[in-house]
Amino acid sequence: MRSAIALLALLSVAVGPTWAEDNVLTTNEKKDGWVLLFDGKSLDGWEIRPGEEKWWKVQDGMITGGSLEEKVPFNTFLATKKRYENFELKLKVRLTQGEGFMNSGVQLRSRREADNSEMVGYQVDAGTGWWGKLYDESRRNKVVGEPRDAEAIKGAAKDWDWNEYRIRCEGPRIRSWINGVAALDYKEEDGTIPLEGLIGLQTHGGGKVLAQFKDITIQELPPTPNSPKWEDASNRSAEREIATFKVPEGFEVELVASEKEGVGKPITMAWDHSGKMWTMTALEYPVDANESPDIAKELYASRARDKVLVFERDAPLLNQEFVLLIALVPVLRLVPMDGKPLLGAWPYVTAQPRVTARPTAVSRSRPGTSSGAFQDQP
Repeated sequence: MRSAIALLALLSVAVGPTWAEDNVLTTNEKKDGWVLLFDGKSLDGWEIRPGEEKWWKVQDGMITGGSLEEKVPFNTFLATKKRYENFELKLKVRLTQGEGFMNSGVQLRSRREADNSEMVGYQVDAGTGWWGKLYDESRRNKVVGEPRDAEAIKGAAKDWDWNEYRIRCEGPRIRSWINGVAALDYKEEDGTIPLEGLIGLQTHGGGKVLAQFKDITIQELPPTPNSPKWEDASNRSAEREIATFKVPEGFEVELVASEKEGVGKPITMAWDHSGKMWTMTALEYPVDANESPDIAKELYASRARDKVLVFERDAPLLNQEFVLLIALVPVLRLVPMDGKPLLGAWPYVTAQPRVTARPTAVSRSRPGTSSGAFQDQP
């Protein structure tokens, strides 16, 4: 009996565990050219934006972003140091439920913004109601790709458990699978969009959440000849961009303002009866009052960074601006009315600013106002 037990123990040691280890390549994966992007021990090969170190760490063989004790104040990203063009990426992601807006995602073919925490580029989303979607982060600022079968993805994705993402980028085509179920099949129609860049892991701002990642592997594929690169896009001048626009005969394209003049993230545009153009910045995004009402109320009480900007029809420079004393997250509509802006943002509607002789005027919100009537502020 002792000999049998000893033999059984020896066989057990020799064979070893039958389950797959985390953050380890199989023999076949190595033969096929797969590479580990995360070794389970360190963030070698990854880059954290200075000042955001508190939001990213290695914990129990996982990359962990965010916090369950403290609200993440803005979108924060962990990005690869290397750039990739065509590739197949596999990883596992899990979100741990906290409060507020809880979301994550994987940036593809992206770059970092120079002066803020954002990344610019495609994001394969992760989170309740977002699995399988492709969002164009800080560029077109909208969902550009939906799951092929939303019900199938709803059944396959596990909101607060581990999910395996497989993502394949090849030329203008981006495909994804969640736990083996086909999700996205998107083809980029804009020939100026860069098809290479960094890979990033996101923890979304506006909530308390943990985003965890492991088993991150990549297989690079042959490059696409003459595909646009980020260097080309970043060096484009306004004149070069305008030259690519196609408008009907008799129309002209004119550059009115850019981020260099402080017009950051314009999200809406309207014209009044005199021909003036009105727009508004959205620097307070990504906080959304529809998704995080408590956080939005805190923001309403603080001094906002956003402005309503007015441009004369025949003047090349800014004519007037309304500086808001409250934040709108986000603005749903801008309507010029009697020379003053009416802004709609759930659940509040802003009040009429008092216009002075100076080119800058001030506006306050009146919480709870649901009608379109303006109220002058003292």
